[in-house]
Amino acid sequence: MQGHNLQDINELIDKTNRLKCSLEPLILELDPDIPDPIHNLILVGKIINDKPLNKAGVKNTVLKAWNPSSGLKISEIEDRLLFTFKTSQDVQHVLDRRPWSIMGAHLALQPWPPDKTIHEVSLQYSPFWVRIYGLPPNKMTKKNAKIIGSRIENLLEIEEDSQGRIGGRGFMRLKVDVNIESNFPKGLILKREGDTESWV
Repeated sequence: MQGHNLQDINELIDKTNRLKCSLEPLILELDPDIPDPIHNLILVGKIINDKPLNKAGVKNTVLKAWNPSSGLKISEIEDRLLFTFKTSQDVQHVLDRRPWSIMGAHLALQPWPPDKTIHEVSLQYSPFWVRIYGLPPNKMTKKNAKIIGSRIENLLEIEEDSQGRIGGRGFMRLKVDVNIESNFPKGLILKREGDTESWV
């Protein structure tokens, strides 16, 4: 019995040794009939949620929310979604209005670079609008908004009113790239005159 098992093991090892990948790197040519700009019309997305969502519901919600002018094709590759547009204006419209909530779940979206595979597109960061409360009026400046934005994540945009003022509603509003795979900071300690501190 032991000899029979040993023979089986040796056969398994032999078969495994024959399953070798070629050490010669694969070199492929670019398709001259597919221009790089076509990749500018494709967004890669992933729904961040504990439970899977109804696929038909997701598609209907996306089409209604985005309302693309020239149509939209939605396909799925494993855990990722591909959104193929027909115009760059529709793509920019969707990107500029991030973040998107689909049926109560967050939809992370990024453009698909022409030199990356679909799973190499990083969906770790997603833009969010963040409100900054607890600042006195003399601290609500563009320079301070940049300092706070850099402490949260990568600052993308600072909300200003029609007169170019910041914080006119009693808080500052910043658009930042947030690492959705890590804990988001609840606030920051503000050092003030007289060695007092306050919570922002």
